[in-house]
Amino acid sequence: MYEIGVNPWVWASPVDDAALAELVPRIARFGFDAVELPIEQPGDWDPSRTRDLLAAHSLTAAGVCAVTPPGRDLVNAAPAVVEATAAYLRGCVDAAVAVGAPTVGGPVYASVGRTWRMTVPERAACYADFRRALAPVADHAGEQGVSIGVEALNRYETSVVNTIEQTLDLIDGLPPNVGLMIDTYHMNIEEADPYAALAVAGPHVKHVQVSGTNRGAPGADHLDWPRFLAVLATTGYRGAVCIESFTPDNETIATAASIWRPLAPSPDRLALDGLAHLRGILG
Repeated sequence: MYEIGVNPWVWASPVDDAALAELVPRIARFGFDAVELPIEQPGDWDPSRTRDLLAAHSLTAAGVCAVTPPGRDLVNAAPAVVEATAAYLRGCVDAAVAVGAPTVGGPVYASVGRTWRMTVPERAACYADFRRALAPVADHAGEQGVSIGVEALNRYETSVVNTIEQTLDLIDGLPPNVGLMIDTYHMNIEEADPYAALAVAGPHVKHVQVSGTNRGAPGADHLDWPRFLAVLATTGYRGAVCIESFTPDNETIATAASIWRPLAPSPDRLALDGLAHLRGILG
């Protein structure tokens, strides 16, 4: 029913041309169908070269991941920062078009780890600011046939949106090519009932990332994966399901994702075990 993909962050960061040249053949050999492509910095990987590399190994581009380190914000930020962030997101859309990816997804509203308290009126103003800032990017993406998936993060990584309900509120009024990027890790922390929340997300789901509840392999955790995937099937989503985890060997990304210990005996084992578990459920 679904292609199964993986993010090269399992093995490496930054994901650049050299990393992809090494990892794409391995990902294909393991039996994955697709690859998620993060853009930490514009120019890390060449879209034309990456498109050809994926095609040579019969892999598809599942989506482009927008990355929001400090200073990449669409809300509660100086106008120059908002403008630069919107330009970065437009570049992500252009890269997605070049590699044939259907979606750009991520916490596109604010940098990861940035939190602040908001009253109800302040939150409403924040969400309105986001919609104004993202609207031209969404229009650009829509003209290119690309969707934008907005990802809720857990409370330790953002105070803007933590739940599906909040994210639907955040994107209300934006064009229909703007929807949700689902991430099981964050849902496990924030949703009282992640399966019910997924059902509510319904037709708004644009991309799906999966990992174990401890950021390890799907299946080596307490999530009810058959139930989760059964609910996903009812939403109408037909894109890829992509394993996202992180190498502990890069200090910046490990700190941002709070990866303080290895999550599997090796990155290969994490990817292979997660793939086997998902294949066993999906067939």
